[in-house]
Amino acid sequence: STELGAIVAGADVDARACLAKFGQRLGMAFQVVDDYLGIWGDPKHTGKSAASDLFARKKSYPVIYASQNSDNFAAYYQQPNIDIDHTIDILETSGAKQKTINQAEKYTSLALESLAQSGLEGEAVLALEELLSQLVQRQS
Repeated sequence: STELGAIVAGADVDARACLAKFGQRLGMAFQVVDDYLGIWGDPKHTGKSAASDLFARKKSYPVIYASQNSDNFAAYYQQPNIDIDHTIDILETSGAKQKTINQAEKYTSLALESLAQSGLEGEAVLALEELLSQLVQRQS
């Protein structure tokens, strides 16, 4: 969608490519933050119960990370009756919580880098920076 805006505005091919990367990286940052909030988000802000993604057995970023970096987590997570508090403990012990935060920050930084490389300036760029900030700093 960010590339489409560049096309409509008549941006050159290089700027369009940078804005396409910006949009992809913004989307990745958004999703990783969403995955974080689905486990550690405050129900008062998210509007859903704590650890709702774990109850739904979603294969979110923290779950995939723990599956790859914690012995037997993948098998444990597939069991029919898991203890949610224990599951959160495993995720945190495996480093999944911090890795999720770090990954969201990485995608945010890469998105900003792509936007800067576009060579574009002005209100539209400021609006895209603000959009990125709002999406990754949200509580819900």
